[in-house]
Amino acid sequence: HREVIQAQYQTFTGRTSSYDLHPYHLLAYHGNWYVLALNVAKGQVATFALSRFRSITASGETFIRPADFNAEAHVRQAFGITGGEKILKVRLLFESKLAVYITERQWHPTQRFRMLRGGRLEMRLETTGRKELIRWILSWMPDVKVLAPGILRDRIQEKLRDAMRAHA
Repeated sequence: HREVIQAQYQTFTGRTSSYDLHPYHLLAYHGNWYVLALNVAKGQVATFALSRFRSITASGETFIRPADFNAEAHVRQAFGITGGEKILKVRLLFESKLAVYITERQWHPTQRFRMLRGGRLEMRLETTGRKELIRWILSWMPDVKVLAPGILRDRIQEKLRDAMRAHA
């Protein structure tokens, strides 16, 4: 019905927040349902897991979905299910022991590989999905290195320092 909703939503970290949303598209991903919706306060489309909505109230107001909104394109830019605003041009270097495993799977639609001397593998991709990308990179530690962009490398280093402090 293209109706604006007011929602109480529990974020990934467990905090509950209020949102005014324009729901654009419903999709299934890895056994869960998600809605792509315009977050009115931020003025950008975000991904919300249906299982984390704590309450939804119809506002009675309607909205018009932009004619140029393309759910498939939005999801394609993400890494996993969540995207962001700015496209990251990512370059990763995997140790040779992971090269076969990494190259035999589709991790992202834009992925490209280059084999290097000694069997190491460079992977390139372009994505807006920082959060899931960071978790994915951390899952391959210590056998992957972020070559670019620097902002991603810095965030990975920060997460590794946090882990070391938590386990000291």
